[in-house]
Amino acid sequence: MTLPDPAAAASTATSAAVVHALRPLVHAEAAAEATTCATGAAIEPADLEQAVWLRLLERLARGRPPADTGRWVRETVRAEARRARRTARREHPYRDAAFADPSDGPERTALDAEERRALRAAIGRLPGRCARLLAALLAPEDPTYREIAGKLGMSQGSLGPIRSRCLGCLRRMLAAEVVAPGPRGRERETTGGSGGRRHAHMGMSVIISAATAQDAEEILKLQYLCFQGEAELYGNYRIDPLVQTLDSVRAEIATQLVFVARLGDEVVGSVRGFTDEDGTGRIGRLCVHPRLRGHGLGARLLRAAESGLVDERSATRFLLCTGHRSENNLRLYQRAGYAAVGNETGRDGVRMVLLEKDATAPVYVASA
Repeated sequence: MTLPDPAAAASTATSAAVVHALRPLVHAEAAAEATTCATGAAIEPADLEQAVWLRLLERLARGRPPADTGRWVRETVRAEARRARRTARREHPYRDAAFADPSDGPERTALDAEERRALRAAIGRLPGRCARLLAALLAPEDPTYREIAGKLGMSQGSLGPIRSRCLGCLRRMLAAEVVAPGPRGRERETTGGSGGRRHAHMGMSVIISAATAQDAEEILKLQYLCFQGEAELYGNYRIDPLVQTLDSVRAEIATQLVFVARLGDEVVGSVRGFTDEDGTGRIGRLCVHPRLRGHGLGARLLRAAESGLVDERSATRFLLCTGHRSENNLRLYQRAGYAAVGNETGRDGVRMVLLEKDATAPVYVASA
C-alpha cells in the first residue's frame, strides 16, 4: 500500500482526503488489536478506530502531521487499546453496586402522602356515622375507645361492631372505585358535554341487563354498600338488605326477575321483582352505587323492572315499599307515577310506606 506524504497532504489535500486514504490501514490495525485483547477486557474495534481518527485530526489541526503515517497509526492503535483496558478495569457494572433503599426516597414519600389523602377522601364519602367514626380512629392523637364514644355520643360497646361494618363498607367502596387502566397504564378519561374531562366511570356507557347466577356475589356486595345509609337513617343495622344471605340472592336470581346495571365489568346497580297470584308486580331492593347516584340510573332500573314484569310475568299493577324517612326514594317513586296506599312494619321493625301504580299508567321519571 502506498501512503500519502503527510506534509503534502497537509498542504495540498483536505483532512477528509487523508482520512479516506488511511481508512483501510486504521480498520485493519484496530481489528487486529481487538482480537489480540480478546482474552482480556473487551475492546470494540470501532471504538479504537474512532479514537485514532480523533488523535490524527487533532495533530492535523495543530499542523503537526506524523512523519511516518503507517508507524504512527500502529502505535496510536496500541496506545488507545491500553487506555481502553485501563478504563475497563476501573469500571464496575451497576448490578454489583449497592443501591439506596427506594422506600426512603422522595417518590415513596409522595406516594404514601397520596394514598393517605385518597383514604381520607374515601372515608369522607362513607354514609352516616361511619365517616365520623373512622376519622376519629385515624386521628393523630390516637384516642381511646372511651374518648371516641364520648365524642360521638355512642356506647363504647357498639364501637367494635360498627367499626367492622364501616371498614367493610370502605373496602367495598375502594374496590369499586378502581378504574381499569387504559393504554400504557394511563387512567381512562373522556370529555364531557361541557368540554371538561371526567374519569371513565362517568364516560363509559352503563348497560342494564338481566342478572345471572355469577352476579349474585357482586349484587350482595353492592346491596350491603348502598343500604348503609338506610341503616344509619333508622338506627338499625339489621335491616333486611344487610342480613340477606348469598344463597338467598342466588335463589331470587333463579326465580325472580333481577336486573343489574353494568359499568364495564362492574355491577353498579340492581333491582328485582316478581308477580304474585293476583298479577301484582312487586319491586324491591332497588339500589345504585353511591358514586353514580343523581344521573338517572335508579329511574332506568325501575323502568327495566316494570317492563320485564309486564312483558314476561303479565303484571297488571306495580307495588313497592320504602322506609317512611327515605325522602329521596319517595320522591323517585312519586315522579315515576306511584302513589302511597298504606303503611306496614317490616320484619326488621322499620315502618314502610306502600306505593302502587297501575301497569298501564304512563311513566314520568326525571332522574334518580
